[in-house]
Amino acid sequence: MSGGETRKKLFKIGLTVIVLIFLLLAGIQIFLSFYLDDLVEKRLISAVSEQTMNQYELEVGELTLSVWNRQIELNSIRLRPADSSSTAPNLEFDRLSIGGVQFFPYLLSGSVQAEDVQLINPVVTIVEDSPDSLRFLKSSGDSTNPKKPPIVGIDHFMLDGGSLIYQATDQNSNRAELLDFDLSISGIQMDSTSLATSPFINFESVTTSTGGIRYVFKSGLYAIESHQTRYSTTENIALIDSLKLIPQYPKYEFARQVGHQLDRISLTVAQLQLENPDIEKLKDGSLIADMFIIDKANLDVFHSKMVPDGPERVKSLPHMDFKNLPVPVTIDSVRIKQSEISYSEHLPEISRPGTVRFANINATFSDVTNDSTTISRGHEITLDVTSDVMGVAELDAHFVIPMHENGNHSVRGTLASIQAEQFNPILEPVGLVRAERGTIHSLQFLMDLGTDSASGWVQLVYSDLKIAVLDSENVNSGGRRWLKTFLANVLKIRENNNREPFRRGEVSMERLPTKSMFSYWWKSLSTGLKDNVGM
Repeated sequence: MSGGETRKKLFKIGLTVIVLIFLLLAGIQIFLSFYLDDLVEKRLISAVSEQTMNQYELEVGELTLSVWNRQIELNSIRLRPADSSSTAPNLEFDRLSIGGVQFFPYLLSGSVQAEDVQLINPVVTIVEDSPDSLRFLKSSGDSTNPKKPPIVGIDHFMLDGGSLIYQATDQNSNRAELLDFDLSISGIQMDSTSLATSPFINFESVTTSTGGIRYVFKSGLYAIESHQTRYSTTENIALIDSLKLIPQYPKYEFARQVGHQLDRISLTVAQLQLENPDIEKLKDGSLIADMFIIDKANLDVFHSKMVPDGPERVKSLPHMDFKNLPVPVTIDSVRIKQSEISYSEHLPEISRPGTVRFANINATFSDVTNDSTTISRGHEITLDVTSDVMGVAELDAHFVIPMHENGNHSVRGTLASIQAEQFNPILEPVGLVRAERGTIHSLQFLMDLGTDSASGWVQLVYSDLKIAVLDSENVNSGGRRWLKTFLANVLKIRENNNREPFRRGEVSMERLPTKSMFSYWWKSLSTGLKDNVGM
């Protein structure tokens, strides 16, 4: 046989072998697809039932399996309570795609190992105050759990377009919504050890973002909204854009709805930003970061006194609440940038509210921590703040907050020159006093604020001060009480304090534990101001 004929024969034999191998593999693929599709689907359904102690059942619209490509895809999936009357959480999603699957470890031991997992458009629905307990969420050491959880290893997990719906108890309205939720996690490892402690999985990096978020408080008085959030361990940053606290009733209807006096708070924040959070400490339940920035916050507080007083409740000081937080927090600095606070109060006999406004607020809290070890060494938090009072005069204040003491703190500050008439928007409707004329050249103060009382001094340098005592029934038109005005200006008010040595007023104030810390600050300062001018 010639060499050419030998090569032709070998070629035909080789081609035949290749075709046979191809047909064999195709046959195996077809066989395995039909067989494994059904087997894997049954194993998944069975695993869900076992791991949830028969509380949940899995429905799969279509399952596609490719052994050679090591890929599995599930479409139109629903994970719902086995009892149709149950109000336990529901989960459904359009598609689950898993690539790089190691099928044999799953079939032999139930362990899940994959390269890529993609979850498309999942929707989770939760009912408020559901009486249906999820017993399977107990720790893996619970003897009632029939099987240990499987070992899971995923190189990269991605969730696109998720939604969370939190329904009211009657299921006729939504108490909360989270939309357009995206999540990317790399290096996932989960086993019985990781499930024993929060956050229940080990991972290398995580990036998450959301679209709109809305939550209505159970009282029905407020809703909280946000336009967008983002968190990334690789960028070491967490952001919340357009955060809003929205009262659900108009200003005067708010207090009437409650039935007693209560501050109505409206808040908008352009952006909240947390820089360089420690992800390992975050996994352990501690928040440690370099900086927290509050940018362009606008806080508006309105208090109507046209309804009865509310029940008196003791209000703790905010830094004591922070000290007692169950979550350890350490942040090098907290910065408030270009913000504004206004407080309005409306007395029942007056035709309009009085308002005090602090514009262009820039503040820095330094060495912020509630760590018990640090506090035990005599730790202090400091606050430096500048603001334009009534939008006109710059206030510069410095607070020292010893965290090892039971609420004691101190503040010193200065106020730049301002005309006395600039305070009339708050003096007239609330104090029933009008500043007719007068120049405040400067204000300096120092106050020690204890848990029970405040002391210190106020030095107000002013000249040519004259006031009018107003008629409560005729504030808008400038109606005054002539006799009281005369007596106040002649016998009480000291017209000038513009020559050295300057007079100082004494701060002396008993703290009312049912009032806020801001009320404590203002009333303490006002005792010194009144003493300084002779009121």
